Amino acid sequence: MNKKVFSMLKIMFLAVLACAFIAAGGGAANLSGKKVLIIAGKDRLSDPVVSKINGLLREEGVTVKISNKSDLKGADAGAYNAVFIVNPIRQGKTERSVTVFADESVQKKIVLFNAVGSRYWVTKEGDKSIKLAGSLFEKIKEVLENN
Repeated sequence: MNKKVFSMLKIMFLAVLACAFIAAGGGAANLSGKKVLIIAGKDRLSDPVVSKINGLLREEGVTVKISNKSDLKGADAGAYNAVFIVNPIRQGKTERSVTVFADESVQKKIVLFNAVGSRYWVTKEGDKSIKLAGSLFEKIKEVLENN
């Protein structure tokens, strides 16, 4: 076999491998089948950032349960691959009603977001909800990839 034919076969083989790699998700973590618990107060369930994160997770095939603090009795953080807590801060004080219901081994699954004010995603530059949701989604994704 001459060098030209061998080079062509090599290129074709690499192209097939690249197509298989892309079809398999391009090396990205497969999050399908993972579970996330989102804990947010009733006033935060329709929050644009929480809604966008919920949508992004579902697009990745993640099972999402949205809960408010009153639903946490008997909840087991160990049943989830990640727990995203939206913790409202009002008048400089944190919400004390959301208690950590996880032992130390499960705490590494928690992504805590302290939300200040009712329209915290709006800045002088405008609506930052997409950017903020993307940033928080990446943090949740990291936790999911490691659990």
